[in-house]
Amino acid sequence: MKKKILSTLLAGAAVATMGIMSAQAGNLDAIAGPVKFNYNGLDAAQNGYDPFTAGVLCTDEASCNTVAVTDNAPGANQANDTWGITTISSIQEDVPLFPTNLWNNGEEDEALIAYFYGFNDIRVEGDGAGSIDFWSAGGYVDIYRVADTFGGTIDYTDQATVEGSLLGQSLYLRLEFVPGCSATIAAATLCGDFDLDNLTGNSDGLAVAIDGSALSKFPEIFRFEQSVEPCGGCAPGTSFNIVVDSGSATTTALPEPGALGLLGLGLVGMGLIARRRKA
Repeated sequence: MKKKILSTLLAGAAVATMGIMSAQAGNLDAIAGPVKFNYNGLDAAQNGYDPFTAGVLCTDEASCNTVAVTDNAPGANQANDTWGITTISSIQEDVPLFPTNLWNNGEEDEALIAYFYGFNDIRVEGDGAGSIDFWSAGGYVDIYRVADTFGGTIDYTDQATVEGSLLGQSLYLRLEFVPGCSATIAAATLCGDFDLDNLTGNSDGLAVAIDGSALSKFPEIFRFEQSVEPCGGCAPGTSFNIVVDSGSATTTALPEPGALGLLGLGLVGMGLIARRRKA
């Protein structure tokens, strides 16, 4: 049972909110959306379903909970199926070609630590050939503004220890995942697929900022897309880590109210690896 949560990098840049307000590289306070966050190298605790059994393993949170070997993800201090921690490497302009990096990890001796937690599986399907699809509900990511050397002081193997280490740090952003990654499963906030034979996979989700010192700077929706790699040699039905090889969180303009309803985002009253692990 491997349960590790390592650090990662996030590349991104920021563009001004109104008119031409340029963000100076190295200055987090000057950055506002829309921007693109890129990241890689994330390790996250996940639950091990058996993808070599074809068919639907579970169709709601309660039934998904009965499939797991453990009630929580390894090292978890709460009933969530996914939790992980990573470092943001940079923030980048949201432009199609040759975007400029507005901030890089370590500039001004600062770092951004992103802590993912609170995802609960609501549907899991195996194809009988080593691949598995999942849909999760809920989920948050807390992004903390810390000293550049802070990441090396965290014990990444236990969720309670991670949370204790982050207490007292400056909250840059708190993002809440919202429904919208699936056209057929309305409650899904995180959608993904994994192939344990090829050790590849992908997941995606939507989130909105609801708290933090930079809350007013990011009013857009965050669209998360990530490419993942489960650990090798992990037996089906046991816990395992997934590794995010690369990913991005791009802020995009808020849809009109009608579109929000169609997406099921439920943004009223709200201001975003690891992926699923059985609870």
